[in-house]
Amino acid sequence: HIDLSNSNIIRPTAALTISAWFNLENVPGAIAGRQILSCTENAGYQIAYDKALNAFVLYVRRNGSYAIVQTPAAPYLTGWHFMAGTFDGRFTRLYMDGVLVGTDDASATFSVQYFSGVKTYIGAEASDPIATGVPIDLNYYWQGRIDEVKIYATALTAPQILQEFTINVGPVAHYPFNGNANDAIGTNNGTANGGAALTSDRFGNANSAYNFDGVDDFISTTNLATSQIDNWSMTAW
Repeated sequence: HIDLSNSNIIRPTAALTISAWFNLENVPGAIAGRQILSCTENAGYQIAYDKALNAFVLYVRRNGSYAIVQTPAAPYLTGWHFMAGTFDGRFTRLYMDGVLVGTDDASATFSVQYFSGVKTYIGAEASDPIATGVPIDLNYYWQGRIDEVKIYATALTAPQILQEFTINVGPVAHYPFNGNANDAIGTNNGTANGGAALTSDRFGNANSAYNFDGVDDFISTTNLATSQIDNWSMTAW
């Protein structure tokens, strides 16, 4: 785990956003769950996997109780995924892979409540050291990878959350045409057909674009190895 201490800088009260990329490598067996980011002990916030619910959950403490937003875990138990939670003083929202999956309405405006004796951890669940004698709950250690943990003192909007997700999603293929039609990321190289020929690009760099005659010129590739069938982008100059 990583100890972030209990600085007020990472404990905004009026509004917040917490987010991280995660890859859960072992669904819990005997333990209760897996924490991504946490400063909860009757206070604070957390994003985590909960074994009993078999769900990914967002907790935010306000007005003496937790706003709890959850979503079924099944789609996110393998591979890398992006989780984000926001609180704007009233609404608590959970996003998975850039998509809003749940909202809690406090029906009024409140501040996030914190307990000064509890630290903030990445990869572990905080515990009250006075009440329990230990600073960390041993039942919630993360097993797997965590990356790009962010804490904001504002509630990002849905478009901003989507941007946070998409800017970290790399392409599955890239054809810069640097003297050939090869894939610069993987091995899905292209083959020029007909009379497709290298030419200057938009900056005047030689052999950095392809010219097509509109008759029978094209570049072919093999099928891309991707399971993304309903949410994707293509770009080109």
